[in-house]
Amino acid sequence: MPRARIAAPSMLTLALVVAGCTTTTPSEPNPSPAATTDANDYGATLAPSIDSPSWEPADAERAGTEAAAALTAFTRKGLSDDVWWAELKPHLTNAAQEAYAYTDPTTVPGRYPTNGDVAQMDGSGFLATCAIRTDAGTYTVRLSRTGTGDPWLVDHFDLPPEDGG
Repeated sequence: MPRARIAAPSMLTLALVVAGCTTTTPSEPNPSPAATTDANDYGATLAPSIDSPSWEPADAERAGTEAAAALTAFTRKGLSDDVWWAELKPHLTNAAQEAYAYTDPTTVPGRYPTNGDVAQMDGSGFLATCAIRTDAGTYTVRLSRTGTGDPWLVDHFDLPPEDGG
C-alpha cells in the first residue's frame, strides 16, 4: 500500500502537466498601433531613416568646386576683416564658422590659385577631401554634407606644410 500512496500524487502531477500542454497553435496577436507606426518597443518615435548619399563623379566635381571657391575666399588678400568674413562664411559648416570666426585674414598663407587645379580628390557620400595647390603650397580642404543634394561645406582647411609642400 505504501506504493499506491506515492504513485497517486505522481500520477496527479503528471496529469496536470500534460493537461497544460496543448497541440493547438495560439492565434497571432493583434498588432498594436505602435507596431504599424515609426515607434520602437518603448513607444518612442523613431527618426526617419536617412538615405546615405553616394560618391559619384558629379559629387566629386561639386565638392572640388566648393573647395576651390572656399579656398579662394579664405586666401583672398586686401579685404577688410568684415568683407573677408562675409565672403568666407557661406562656405563653412557651423563648426568651421566657430573655428574661423576670429581669424586674421592677413595671417592666412598663400593666394589661390596658382593654376586652379584640384590636385587630388577623395570622398564618400558625406565627406570629401581636396588637395589644392597655392603659391604657399598645397592646402587640404575637408568638406562634409548632411545628405544627397545638400551643399558641400568646408569643415577645415589644413594649411600647407612650412616647407611649402
